[in-house]
Amino acid sequence: MSASAKDSSSSGLWFKDGTLVLRAGGSSFRIYGGFLADRSPAFRDILGLPESKDAPQIDGCPVVELSDGENDLRCFLKALFDYDFFPPYPAKTDFATLSGIIRLSTKYRVESLRQRALAHLSSAFPSDPTEFSPGSASWSLEGPEWLRVILFAREMSLDWIIPLAFYRVCAFCTPAQILNGVDVVSHNPNHSTADDTDSNTTHIELNPADKLMCIQQSISLGKSASADILNFLWEPASIPSCQRSSGSGGGGLTPDNASQLSGRNNNWGASDNGSLRSPTLDGVTGKWRCTQARFMLRKEAEAWRSSSSSNNSGSGSFPLTLFTPADFAQLERDVCAGCMAAMRTAHQHALDTFWDGLPRRFGLPGWKELEEIKESVLEGPH
Repeated sequence: MSASAKDSSSSGLWFKDGTLVLRAGGSSFRIYGGFLADRSPAFRDILGLPESKDAPQIDGCPVVELSDGENDLRCFLKALFDYDFFPPYPAKTDFATLSGIIRLSTKYRVESLRQRALAHLSSAFPSDPTEFSPGSASWSLEGPEWLRVILFAREMSLDWIIPLAFYRVCAFCTPAQILNGVDVVSHNPNHSTADDTDSNTTHIELNPADKLMCIQQSISLGKSASADILNFLWEPASIPSCQRSSGSGGGGLTPDNASQLSGRNNNWGASDNGSLRSPTLDGVTGKWRCTQARFMLRKEAEAWRSSSSSNNSGSGSFPLTLFTPADFAQLERDVCAGCMAAMRTAHQHALDTFWDGLPRRFGLPGWKELEEIKESVLEGPH
C-alpha cells in the first residue's frame, strides 16, 4: 500500500476488499467500483472502458487518475459511502464539504447527492425576505471567506445565491480585501485535528468586474440604502395615527441625556441582544413624546451606522439587519400603539423595497426569475 493510500485510510476510504482505486492530488481511495458505477452514470461509462494491459494497479485493483481536487473527491466519496457524513438539511455542515460535493456530484451525475448538497447551500440564500434568518442556515463562513461563495457561484452558474453572497462580501470585507483578495487556510474537513501538514493556503480573488461592483455597492449599502431603512424614524414629522394628545415638549431633552448605543456583535447577518436604546423622555408628554423618541433614536442610529460602516464592523450597519426587533421593543416603551403600527409598516415597506432591488444592484434579474432558475437547477436534468 502506498503512503498516499495510507493517508486515505484515516477517512475511512480505503476498503481492504475494495475493487477500484481512485487517485486525486496526493491521495488514493480504495473503494467498490460496482457501488460507484451503480450510483454515477459518469463513472459507469468510465469503468466500462476496456483496460490496457499496462494499466497501473494496486493490490490487483485498477487505478483511475482523476483531475479533481483531493478534498473535493474525499468529501464526495465520503458522502456516497457514509450517509451519516452528509445527512440532509437541516443537519449542520460546512462550505468546503458541500461545495466539493456539489462540484463532483454535478460532474459525475449523482443527482440525489447533488440535490441534498444544493438544499444545504440554498439554506443560506432565501429569495423571500421573510426567510432571511442567519440561524436557519446549515453552514456559515467568517468575514472575507464569503469571497469563496461568489467564485463558486460563478463557477457553477448558481445565480440565485449571488445577490446575498455579494451583500455579505460588501458587509464583511474591507476595500483592500475586495481589491486584493485574501489568503484562506483550509483544513481537511474529514480529519478531527488539523496541523500544518493537513492544511493548504489558497488565494481567493474576484474578477475585476465583480471587484468594481462590490466596491460601488459597499458604499451605497452602508450609506444611502441604510439611510432609507431608517426614514421611518424621521418622516413624517408627526404621524397622523398618533393616539396621544398635544402634550408638552419638556425642555430637559438634549443629546446629552439620550442613552448611547449598546454594542452589537458582528456575526453573519445578525445583531445580539444589544440594541439601540431609546432616549430618556422624563417630562415629555403627548404627541411630542412620540416625535422626540423617534428623532432621538434616529440620531443615535445614524451615529452608530456611520461609525460601524466606516470601520467595516459587519452587516449590522447594512439594511437587512440595521433595525432589529430588539430595537423596536426599546422604542415601544416611549411611543403609542398608533405610532408603532405606522413605523412598523413603513420600516417593512422600506425593507421590501430594498430586497426587491437587491439582485439588480449586482447585475442580475429579479427574484422571480432567479427563483425560476433555482427551481430548474434543483429539479435537475430531465
